[in-house]
Amino acid sequence: MSGSSIVPRLEAQHAAAWWTTQLGCTEQDNGDAMGSAFASLVARRINRPLTPAQVTAYRVHLAETIEDHLRQWETGIWDGAWSPAEPSRGSALRAILCDYGPDQVLTDAADRCGVKIGRLMFPIKTVMWINPGCVKVRSGYDAGVEEVYSEQRVQKVSRDR
Repeated sequence: MSGSSIVPRLEAQHAAAWWTTQLGCTEQDNGDAMGSAFASLVARRINRPLTPAQVTAYRVHLAETIEDHLRQWETGIWDGAWSPAEPSRGSALRAILCDYGPDQVLTDAADRCGVKIGRLMFPIKTVMWINPGCVKVRSGYDAGVEEVYSEQRVQKVSRDR
């Protein structure tokens, strides 16, 4: 899909950037100390590092794939689910999950650019919410919610300059 006319919105770009930084994750948290330790050990043994070119290609394709994912929830009965006035409306539809394997969005992007990703390539028990003007993630069973992107924060920084 690279070279397509899709220009991913900022939320998709920031989401893709975060997931790309997680490629090859070796610290896994499933809420159980023994299970987490075992999953982390397995991840260290099976994850193979990607080349910088592969990482860059994956990030570009992932942003486009996330944009496709977001757009599918903006038509038909879901028209209006992407609403800056109500940013959390439809949030569950736009979530990207990594339970004990990567979300279809993550694997589709890998397929598009010819990168092979395994079941433990990303942190397990992770959920990302992509909403208008905001991207948040909880990475791991016991993790808190982290703000990856906030349009309001970007606007505030721009005004403060």
